[in-house]
Amino acid sequence: MSSLNRIVQGNFNTVVKEVENGIMNSSLSASFEDDYNTMVGGKQVALRVFERYTMMGGNRLTMSVLFTERERDSVEIYAVTSGGGGGLVKIINWGEDSFLGTLERVLNDLF
Repeated sequence: MSSLNRIVQGNFNTVVKEVENGIMNSSLSASFEDDYNTMVGGKQVALRVFERYTMMGGNRLTMSVLFTERERDSVEIYAVTSGGGGGLVKIINWGEDSFLGTLERVLNDLF
């Protein structure tokens, strides 16, 4: 499991859509799995779940991305990847780190 936490400036809905597009355009095997939107304390919260195939592990990885609206047009983004191992014990997180790196590059390019 790998995770990332970042705060970016921008309109909540625009940030969510741009990150979705960036992840989906990053890999031919990337897929959009599910989403959830709600309000908490008058602020928007969105969850997006993506999957992608990893050649290293020969399996699919999941990345869940949580967007939380903050004050003054800023959005907190928390992401976690999982699923990049086979057998009873997971030793290497290369695939998970790589998938999370995709989000990091998207965020660096956009913000």
